[in-house]
Amino acid sequence: MLGDIRSDITGRILREVKKNPRITTKAILENLGPAGGNVSRQTLHTAGFHGRRPRRMPLLQIRHTKACLAFANAHLDKEEDFWSSVLWLS
Repeated sequence: MLGDIRSDITGRILREVKKNPRITTKAILENLGPAGGNVSRQTLHTAGFHGRRPRRMPLLQIRHTKACLAFANAHLDKEEDFWSSVLWLS
């Protein structure tokens, strides 16, 4: 038994979360009705569900790739003394 609620309700909660991982505890309680009891984070954590969010990644478009390639081609034939004046960050 997970947390402080009955195992049959725990199973229903876990099925609900597997079906829709972004569901809130309020929505779970509304779906289960009065039999829902106490839906705690500890119950969900014990079952392996955590409230983590993925990182936001920048959306690269085709024009970004073309601009990068155009910049690289424009600077392809630069002399070594040109590059000695460039500030390099790592």
